[in-house]
Amino acid sequence: MQETANSIFRTNRVNAINSRKLPEHDFVSSGVHAAWLSHLKAMSDFLQTDAEFALIAEDDFHITNMKELSNYIEILKALDWDMVQLGFLKPGVDTKIKIFIANTEGLIFDLLGKLSQMPGLTTKSFSSRMRVKQSLDTPRGFVVDDCQPGAHFYLVRRTFCQSILILNNPQFLSIDDFYTALSRMRTFKMLRVKRNLATQKPFSAWAGPRFKRTL
Repeated sequence: MQETANSIFRTNRVNAINSRKLPEHDFVSSGVHAAWLSHLKAMSDFLQTDAEFALIAEDDFHITNMKELSNYIEILKALDWDMVQLGFLKPGVDTKIKIFIANTEGLIFDLLGKLSQMPGLTTKSFSSRMRVKQSLDTPRGFVVDDCQPGAHFYLVRRTFCQSILILNNPQFLSIDDFYTALSRMRTFKMLRVKRNLATQKPFSAWAGPRFKRTL
């Protein structure tokens, strides 16, 4: 979790919550509930340290480019952010389209941000738009206020973890859906890398229902 002289992080393995030992949940399957509780457990362990940020990684992550990942983390250390998604998934065409749209929107607002700083344009109405002003503080290679499926590799700040521990309780969203919804609320400053830095190793797809239907 913490930075060291010889590596990016000092690692700490957290044993995942066993779904078979959990009582029946009202809204979500035992697997979805166990995954959420496992991430909360990792955050709780992190808060017992004096580190400012942590990288939470599920055990099936695969870093695609370590040097590039190190460079991105160095950039992020000097910025004000709460959660950064460094690895995401593209499970279907619909998700690929959403990622393309989000990345394109980011480019458009980057351009508008640059235009808003030009002489004669600083007083234009578009210059005061929240997303235009936000683009001026968004580092290159990232999209602000966007999170896509995949919670297998992400950075978090202490204050973010302290808030997450009391949200989604009782749980009604999976961890992917929760982070996606949270990014749209813009309560926290959440970033996502435009180009994936960590994938998940192939695994057997979840065969059962993720959510429960109530009558």
